[in-house]
Amino acid sequence: MVRLQHRAECWACTSREVVRDALGNVRSAEGPQRQLELRRHDHTSAGAGRRTRGIRGEDHRRREERGRHFEQRERSHLAHFPAPGARARSGRRLCHARSRRRVAGELPDRHRGDGQDEQSSRVTRAAADDRGVTSPDAHARGTRTSDYDFELPPSQIAQLPLPERDASRLLTVDRATGEIAHRMFSDLPVLIAPGDALVLNTTKVMRARLLGTRDSGAPAEVLLLRSLADGTWEAMVSPGGKLRPGRVVHIAEGFDAEIVSITERRTRIVRLLAGGDEGAMIERHGHIPLPPYISRADTRADAERYQTVYARNSGSVAAPTAGLHMTDALLGQLDARGVRRVDVVLHVGAGTFKPVDVEDPAEHSMHEESYELSAESARTLNHIRETGNRIWALGTTSARALESAVRADGTFAEARGETRLFVRPPYTFRGVDKLITNFHLPRSTLLMLVAALAGYELTMRAYGEAVDAGYRFYSYGDAMAIL
Repeated sequence: MVRLQHRAECWACTSREVVRDALGNVRSAEGPQRQLELRRHDHTSAGAGRRTRGIRGEDHRRREERGRHFEQRERSHLAHFPAPGARARSGRRLCHARSRRRVAGELPDRHRGDGQDEQSSRVTRAAADDRGVTSPDAHARGTRTSDYDFELPPSQIAQLPLPERDASRLLTVDRATGEIAHRMFSDLPVLIAPGDALVLNTTKVMRARLLGTRDSGAPAEVLLLRSLADGTWEAMVSPGGKLRPGRVVHIAEGFDAEIVSITERRTRIVRLLAGGDEGAMIERHGHIPLPPYISRADTRADAERYQTVYARNSGSVAAPTAGLHMTDALLGQLDARGVRRVDVVLHVGAGTFKPVDVEDPAEHSMHEESYELSAESARTLNHIRETGNRIWALGTTSARALESAVRADGTFAEARGETRLFVRPPYTFRGVDKLITNFHLPRSTLLMLVAALAGYELTMRAYGEAVDAGYRFYSYGDAMAIL
């Protein structure tokens, strides 16, 4: 049983240790209410002692007033503990003085004495929650970043791909019934109806990780993010403090990277100094940029397996991972079944791994990615809409491309550009009906996109069942289908 432990370290919690188990039960060694009563007794006893001595002046009235204020502060503090029955979503230790995480409700960032009205409203909200009544200012589940915490054993983070691409498991989620089922990815053709469209992101992962040395001989790294119109590249570098404008990273004989400038985002503009064809030099000396949660060096096998079988448009620094399960044989079965294939392009940037580090997702700065929808693909998608069939997106990147390109009336036209679209609850999809995707990181924009389509409660229930069933997570992991 996973438990949450709150070891109080702020002034109002110094004598309390609250342990909440995974069902949200709140317990205390002495009981919060009992401690409140004891503190009230301390204050009233002090007042009584003063009365016994015949002192009834202004000083006594101040003491009584402070006692009432302390009681009110204490009730306000207790009001923020989770209501019984709320489910724990994280095994991390929490304290108001050190954390902004919310669990099963609203935890304040800090204790404040903002006056009687605010404190009274907090007590009222807590009482309403105890009665099962939603308070007017209670947040909707799935609209805060901490709603997307979940526990995952490290052993379930896939470090290697399976021997066969389509041998991965496929968890299906039926939005109409709430049913969760367990299949294999090779079952996909029986799930997609004839006449439906399956949208594939044909981006190709660049060998964008360039390893080299500085003039001193110390190691350095350049991660190419995107090419710019003037022939330079935007890149991330390491060590950042040492690679200032004018410095050079020596990658191979006749192949260097010169630091030109620093951007507002603290990335670098670099110029590749290649003795031959630049693309060929990157392909020859570059490495596949595996995600940060894969704790090993890339191998020759990754050059093939961290790439979809239909990749052809180079420009990504991360794979559209749902497509890694697809095989040429499966594509043939889908075609024979009458499923229409539609290609889009969205070049995946390194920002795809960036967690949302603010509690309100609306304050998150979404990364920018380039996308393209051809005129032919737009015509096919419009035909699918006219015939009443469904549009399936293979991967969140395909979904973002479609939602970026779709028009207000649900139709499509040729489109290309940069998108910062952040899909999160509440959101109405216009370009996507169903989604096939891998399992994503906690607090990530991709997990929020999944919840926007499947619904927050169903998404988190599906993730909990996937963890319990031993599914493999993230890029080389298993998949889920939202029906």
